[in-house]
Amino acid sequence: MAKNLRQTCAYREVRLHLDPPYTGLVVELTLPQTSITPFTKTTSGRRTVQSDTQISRDESSFAKHHLASDGSIYFRRDGRYPRNLLWRLLDDRTTLEIRSVDLTQDTEVNHEAILLLSIKFSTAIRPFSLSFAEPDDIDAVNVFAITTGNELYTLTIPKDFFINLKATDSTRFEWCKIYAPSLLKLQTPYRMFATSAYDLFVSLGDGGILKLTRHPGSDGSSWQESSFTERHWTSSFARSIKWKSHNTVRFGNVDLDPTTTASLCISPDEEHILTVCLNHTLRAWNLSTGKIAFEVDLLGHDEQSTRGQARPLIGPTQRQLLQLVQMPGRNEYYAVTYLPNQHRFKFWAIMDADDGLDGIREMRAEFSFTPQLDDYMDSSVWSLEEFSLLPSRGKNLTQLWIRARAGPVSRVFTVRLDPFDFDHLNHVVSHRELRKLWNSWETVDHGLQSVEALNALAPSDWQEKVNELDQCDVNESWLQFLFYPGRFTAPTLETALHVYLQGLPAAAATEFSRHSRLPLTERVREAVMGSLPSRLSGYGSFGLSHSSTYEQEADHTAQWQVFYGLVRDLHKRRADALSFVIDPVDQLGWIVAADCVAPIRSLGTLEGIDARHPQPKVTEAVDDVKALVGVAKTFYSFLPPSYQKSFEETLSVEIMEQPLVSPKDRIQALQERCGISGQISDDDYTKFEAAIEDAGGYGVLDAETFLECISYTREDFTNNKDRAEAPNMFGVKTVVRVAEELIVVNTSVLLGLMALLLFVEGEYDPTDLQSSMDASLWASDGVRCHFDAPAAFTKIIDMLREQEVLRFLVSNTRTQYPKSSRGGDTLSHSTSEDPTRQPYTATLLESMFIGDWTNIRVSNDYPTPTVLLHWGSQWLYGAGIIDHFDDFTSHVLADLLKAGNLSLARAFLPAAPPTPWNTYLRGRLHLALAEFDTAARFFARASMTLCSYSARFAPPPVSYYADMPALNSLADATRIPPDSARLFADTNTSQLFGAGIPAYYAHVVDLFASACAHSFVVTFAQRGLQASSSPVAKSEDSARVPTFLASLFDAAMATARFDEAYSALTRLPRSDVPAALESFVATLVSRGMTERLLGFAWTGLYSQVDSVLASLAARRGDQYWKAVYAWRVRRGDYRGAAQAAYERLGESIPIYIRRSGIQGYIYKSNFTSGGLLTVHAYGGSKAANPLRGKDFRGMEWPDMRAGSSARTGCDPLRRKRGEMLPSLGADVNMVSVVEMDEAEAEDRL
Repeated sequence: MAKNLRQTCAYREVRLHLDPPYTGLVVELTLPQTSITPFTKTTSGRRTVQSDTQISRDESSFAKHHLASDGSIYFRRDGRYPRNLLWRLLDDRTTLEIRSVDLTQDTEVNHEAILLLSIKFSTAIRPFSLSFAEPDDIDAVNVFAITTGNELYTLTIPKDFFINLKATDSTRFEWCKIYAPSLLKLQTPYRMFATSAYDLFVSLGDGGILKLTRHPGSDGSSWQESSFTERHWTSSFARSIKWKSHNTVRFGNVDLDPTTTASLCISPDEEHILTVCLNHTLRAWNLSTGKIAFEVDLLGHDEQSTRGQARPLIGPTQRQLLQLVQMPGRNEYYAVTYLPNQHRFKFWAIMDADDGLDGIREMRAEFSFTPQLDDYMDSSVWSLEEFSLLPSRGKNLTQLWIRARAGPVSRVFTVRLDPFDFDHLNHVVSHRELRKLWNSWETVDHGLQSVEALNALAPSDWQEKVNELDQCDVNESWLQFLFYPGRFTAPTLETALHVYLQGLPAAAATEFSRHSRLPLTERVREAVMGSLPSRLSGYGSFGLSHSSTYEQEADHTAQWQVFYGLVRDLHKRRADALSFVIDPVDQLGWIVAADCVAPIRSLGTLEGIDARHPQPKVTEAVDDVKALVGVAKTFYSFLPPSYQKSFEETLSVEIMEQPLVSPKDRIQALQERCGISGQISDDDYTKFEAAIEDAGGYGVLDAETFLECISYTREDFTNNKDRAEAPNMFGVKTVVRVAEELIVVNTSVLLGLMALLLFVEGEYDPTDLQSSMDASLWASDGVRCHFDAPAAFTKIIDMLREQEVLRFLVSNTRTQYPKSSRGGDTLSHSTSEDPTRQPYTATLLESMFIGDWTNIRVSNDYPTPTVLLHWGSQWLYGAGIIDHFDDFTSHVLADLLKAGNLSLARAFLPAAPPTPWNTYLRGRLHLALAEFDTAARFFARASMTLCSYSARFAPPPVSYYADMPALNSLADATRIPPDSARLFADTNTSQLFGAGIPAYYAHVVDLFASACAHSFVVTFAQRGLQASSSPVAKSEDSARVPTFLASLFDAAMATARFDEAYSALTRLPRSDVPAALESFVATLVSRGMTERLLGFAWTGLYSQVDSVLASLAARRGDQYWKAVYAWRVRRGDYRGAAQAAYERLGESIPIYIRRSGIQGYIYKSNFTSGGLLTVHAYGGSKAANPLRGKDFRGMEWPDMRAGSSARTGCDPLRRKRGEMLPSLGADVNMVSVVEMDEAEAEDRL
């Protein structure tokens, strides 16, 4: 095999937005202003909490609130939290913003440093005059700042300011002190350096140094001043007045002396300070004596030969010139200096600074340590902004990091040098080997958030989309691109929208103002589409013509390109690099930009091949995997962008289908659908042949190489173990970004391999291909290559299916409340003013699996850049998705259902295989969507497997990543996966599934009942009753019969299916009958269906029905008395019917009576004694008036006269419609019925 290529790109930026996850996390602290001069006014401090995100209305406001002019990260000592503090200067250097960007914290710590401090100064902070330090006596950080008013601010910010909102609520501002150094009234400060929390060194424009000292415990309100000159320390200011030198450097409005200190570091023993001056002089000062211990000309010029010549000076804006380093196992320490004019590094060993020039030596002075970056920067004019040398640690070689800039382009590089290269005495590394190492620079890729990468991901131009206009909506494509999670910040899109609207006609802008309350997505859509002139006129009311559709699409695309241009420009300004720093503990590099921050991670194997940036040409052959990926990538680039999208859509359908034919037949069918051969021109084919030849021949298509290449989509990390730290919220954001990038790269490689496989399988004769493979360089040493399309096809399909599911999880979001990434519940905060209790938006990948971080293991031996790659890879692939795809998709679908994300669950359905459990979950989804017919079909389809007595749920895992692989063997055996999503958190699933058909149908009945789908409750309750009565039913199944009957009765009553309700009622247990019977009777009577009630047999229930009717009549009145009356007459109980009729009478109902030969009307309340009562009847037949012709004499009647408990309030109008009244008392000796017509009855009544 060929030798490995020396990678030129091994790292990648992980660009992260700085917008807070919730509102109410930004604490604005306006510092007090002390009256130092008679012209200044004393003001008190003020603290406010920003409740909303700062939304800018124009570009200048956007720059003021979001784009920093300076920034970096201060790293506190190991063991402190928060440890990584990002600081930025905004609003013309008057606002200092500080926040924690720690990626991890101890698993035992529950309080996360999530607050952002926005500290406002009354005057601007001078350039290079902001320093940080850490006091020893308290857990806090000191911020030292010199403003343009020459005031020294000392801020002692305690740890709790970043954790607890209540801690910042102090009106006294005791943590802020202001001091005015006396010397700064006469001299202009150039730079400030903090060597500790108690010692500051201020570089003055005249070449002097002001040392400010305070005692431990001092609050910074007073400092001891000392002047540091070339001759000695002094407390006098005699040197403060100096004649202006003719050879000076202009910096702002100040002329700097050539001896002005531009860089300063303190020695490890804290006995000396080393400085680099603008005149390329390296000096060592003894802190005890104040004398210069040695002075070295960094240019190496001979003083006599250069006498009288102008000495080149360093630009005053150069950020860094000096770094001190301690190497493991060495007594001396080392200095790294940089000469900007020569782009050259020099390395110095310092044995004893007090020995003068004998105590320092230059290492490898004969070698020019000049980075050759012209090819990398694509320019010969570039400058080095910063550098950092990392000493060797364990097996890691010493590493030099640099950040170079060419115009607006900023790029980070690194090179590895053997630690013994610094041993000047032994010269272990030869000059030739040293040159080889020095020229092996590795670059840091900008990542997928760079403008170049975003341009590649943006929707294609309209001209490239002509053939797919019917399949792809331009507007939706652009909205999906612009609002992809974490791609652009909300202030960026808001500002771009505002600028875009300013370019519209006044009428369009006025029309858009009506949509100001819409969500941002809809406002962007309305603005872009509303800006287009209407083309509807002239085409009638039946839509647009074919040509007008193209014009519409072209207009839409053009306007989206305009809007994206605005977004892209703002996004590019946000990514303008400000500084580069290395964490000395974690050895992790950070790039701080104007409105984002980027930790630097290692690249995966496939990422290193796919990195998007120009690389210097190399002559070494590449290995088999890299060669195959290179060929596949080259071939895929031949396909038109429009076809690539169509190809991806076709594959997305293919990978989710269940295979019913052999892999070879699937390949053939896919070739016919894709038609990939027709997309390759003769010129492309020639280039493809050349790429194959450059890769060593057709042997690169070997089956083992294909499979090995596919395996590289996931990194292999062995010997992993638990760490005492886990990612916090900012760390999770980092790992989610890493996961997104891995998915994009892996999918790109797999698509290229699939396209290559289909083309080779379809276009090459197997015999000729085998001959070409045997003749290639890869078939050496007796190894025979062969091309196995079916095996590679199956593996690629499986991997693409996995990537598609993961892509869905990282590209969709939902709103949720914060959960701990350390395995607990919601983060605990010791304040009642808790903004983290608010919901926030997270990707599905983060939302579903954030609690599994405690089970993602990594070795402590890995450097942090590799740990970030490991976290992302293990989070994606650690659960073995490809091996347990069915269970994983079930988990995702169940989680979406549990959270109520129905639209996302519907979109995820194509990825869920039709397993019995997924079929059940589909039923749950359609049930939640009120698609009851579809839900019923899926529930019935899943019943046979889920009802099996051999089926059982696996125990629910504590963590999906920790327990899922071990539980899958059990899940495979039982055919039901574990309830990992806790869909049945409060229910024993063994009572629902695997307990027989009745138990399953009982569960389905409950589901439909909760959805008020009563007709389906009837259906499944009847099925459950049938199953419970089958010969194979168990005793516990029979116990479910009452439940089914109760559900059947309730649902049948709700759907007016009274026959089914009556059937269920007659089979209910005795204890359940009264309540059901009353419900049944009341429903029928209230609906006027008394005849239906009388039509049922009511075997054995006569007396109960009569009691229920009487009870209802006593409570509800007239309508129910009529039902009682009819019920008793139908059953031949005339006495009871008469009683019911009497009960209908109200106190004010008139009764016609004839007594003692006197006829007239009396009221029920006036009826006191016996006599002849005549009940008048009219019209109708005997059937309609069953009391007609009945002789009531001799019958005993209860006393229902006045004074009794008879109810009143019956309707007299209804009384006149032929309803019969019985006699009213036992003392009435005769009752007769007198017939009359209706007119006569009306007259009498």
